Amino acid sequence: MSILDSTYRTVSCNGPGCDKTATFEQRQDNQGAVAATETHPWLKTVRIVSASGHNFVYCSDACELANVGLGAHNPEERKQIVVPQGANTIAHAAAAAKAAEEATVKLKSGEGGKIQVGG
Repeated sequence: MSILDSTYRTVSCNGPGCDKTATFEQRQDNQGAVAATETHPWLKTVRIVSASGHNFVYCSDACELANVGLGAHNPEERKQIVVPQGANTIAHAAAAAKAAEEATVKLKSGEGGKIQVGG
Protein backbone atom coordinates (compact mmCIF):
# COMPACT_ATOMS: atom_id res chain seq x y z
CA MET A 1 0.00 0.00 0.00
CA SER A 2 1.36 3.40 -0.88
CA ILE A 3 0.60 6.94 0.24
CA LEU A 4 -0.24 9.55 -2.32
CA ASP A 5 -0.50 13.20 -1.28
CA SER A 6 -2.42 15.50 -3.62
CA THR A 7 -2.76 19.24 -3.64
CA TYR A 8 -5.66 21.01 -5.26
CA ARG A 9 -5.83 24.62 -6.36
CA THR A 10 -9.00 26.66 -6.68
CA VAL A 11 -9.00 29.79 -8.82
CA SER A 12 -12.02 32.10 -8.55
CA CYS A 13 -12.75 35.39 -10.27
CA ASN A 14 -12.98 38.37 -7.89
CA GLY A 15 -15.23 40.34 -10.25
CA PRO A 16 -18.49 41.53 -8.67
CA GLY A 17 -21.24 39.06 -9.47
CA CYS A 18 -18.91 36.69 -11.35
CA ASP A 19 -19.21 33.03 -10.36
CA LYS A 20 -16.37 31.55 -12.41
CA THR A 21 -14.37 29.05 -10.35
CA ALA A 22 -12.02 26.25 -11.33
CA THR A 23 -10.55 23.55 -9.08
CA PHE A 24 -7.80 21.28 -10.36
CA GLU A 25 -5.02 19.05 -9.12
CA GLN A 26 -1.72 20.87 -8.83
CA ARG A 27 0.93 18.55 -10.23
CA GLN A 28 4.61 19.09 -10.91
CA ASP A 29 4.19 18.41 -14.62
CA ASN A 30 1.44 21.10 -14.71
CA GLN A 31 -0.97 18.71 -16.45
CA GLY A 32 -3.71 19.46 -13.89
CA ALA A 33 -3.76 23.10 -14.93
CA VAL A 34 -3.60 22.21 -18.62
CA ALA A 35 -6.57 19.88 -18.26
CA ALA A 36 -8.48 22.59 -16.35
CA THR A 37 -8.04 25.09 -19.20
CA GLU A 38 -9.91 22.69 -21.49
CA THR A 39 -13.01 22.78 -19.30
CA HIS A 40 -12.47 26.39 -18.17
CA PRO A 41 -11.06 28.37 -21.14
CA TRP A 42 -11.02 31.62 -19.15
CA LEU A 43 -8.00 30.26 -17.22
CA LYS A 44 -5.86 30.84 -20.32
CA THR A 45 -6.26 34.61 -19.97
CA VAL A 46 -6.60 34.97 -16.21
CA ARG A 47 -5.40 38.31 -14.78
CA ILE A 48 -3.74 38.56 -11.37
CA VAL A 49 -3.50 42.01 -9.81
CA SER A 50 -1.59 42.75 -6.59
CA ALA A 51 -2.94 45.89 -4.97
CA SER A 52 -3.06 47.13 -1.39
CA GLY A 53 -1.53 43.93 -0.07
CA HIS A 54 -4.22 41.74 -1.70
CA ASN A 55 -4.16 39.52 -4.78
CA PHE A 56 -7.16 39.84 -7.10
CA VAL A 57 -7.91 37.32 -9.87
CA TYR A 58 -10.07 38.26 -12.86
CA CYS A 59 -11.41 36.15 -15.73
CA SER A 60 -11.84 39.10 -18.11
CA ASP A 61 -11.31 42.82 -18.63
CA ALA A 62 -14.98 43.43 -17.81
CA CYS A 63 -14.65 41.89 -14.32
CA GLU A 64 -11.41 43.75 -13.65
CA LEU A 65 -12.89 47.11 -14.70
CA ALA A 66 -16.02 46.50 -12.63
CA ASN A 67 -13.92 45.91 -9.51
CA VAL A 68 -11.70 48.92 -10.26
CA GLY A 69 -14.87 51.01 -10.54
CA LEU A 70 -15.89 49.86 -7.06
CA GLY A 71 -12.51 51.02 -5.68
CA ALA A 72 -11.34 47.55 -4.63
CA HIS A 73 -7.73 48.33 -5.61
CA ASN A 74 -7.55 51.53 -3.56
CA PRO A 75 -5.59 51.32 -0.32
CA GLU A 76 -7.61 51.55 2.85
CA GLU A 77 -7.21 54.89 4.54
CA ARG A 78 -6.34 54.64 8.18
CA LYS A 79 -8.68 56.55 10.45
CA GLN A 80 -6.88 59.27 12.32
CA ILE A 81 -7.99 60.63 15.65
CA VAL A 82 -6.73 64.14 16.24
CA VAL A 83 -6.28 64.89 19.91
CA PRO A 84 -6.15 68.56 20.93
CA GLN A 85 -2.84 69.58 22.45
CA GLY A 86 -2.46 71.66 25.59
CA ALA A 87 -4.18 71.72 28.94
CA ASN A 88 -7.51 73.18 27.89
CA THR A 89 -7.47 74.00 24.18
CA ILE A 90 -11.20 74.73 23.87
CA ALA A 91 -11.06 77.24 26.74
CA HIS A 92 -8.03 78.93 25.13
CA ALA A 93 -9.81 79.20 21.78
CA ALA A 94 -12.92 80.65 23.45
CA ALA A 95 -10.82 83.18 25.36
CA ALA A 96 -8.98 84.21 22.18
CA ALA A 97 -12.28 84.66 20.32
CA LYS A 98 -13.70 86.76 23.15
CA ALA A 99 -10.55 88.92 23.32
CA ALA A 100 -10.67 89.48 19.55
CA GLU A 101 -14.32 90.48 19.76
CA GLU A 102 -13.65 92.91 22.62
CA ALA A 103 -10.70 94.43 20.72
CA THR A 104 -12.89 94.95 17.66
CA VAL A 105 -15.58 96.68 19.74
CA LYS A 106 -12.99 98.96 21.38
CA LEU A 107 -11.39 99.89 18.06
CA LYS A 108 -14.74 100.68 16.43
CA SER A 109 -15.86 102.81 19.37
CA GLY A 110 -12.54 104.66 19.50
CA GLU A 111 -12.15 103.66 23.12
CA GLY A 112 -8.73 102.21 23.16
CA GLY A 113 -6.05 100.16 21.68
CA LYS A 114 -2.99 101.24 19.82
CA ILE A 115 -3.01 101.21 16.06
CA GLN A 116 0.33 101.14 14.37
CA VAL A 117 0.49 102.04 10.74
CA GLY A 118 3.33 100.22 9.02
CA GLY A 119 5.18 101.84 6.21
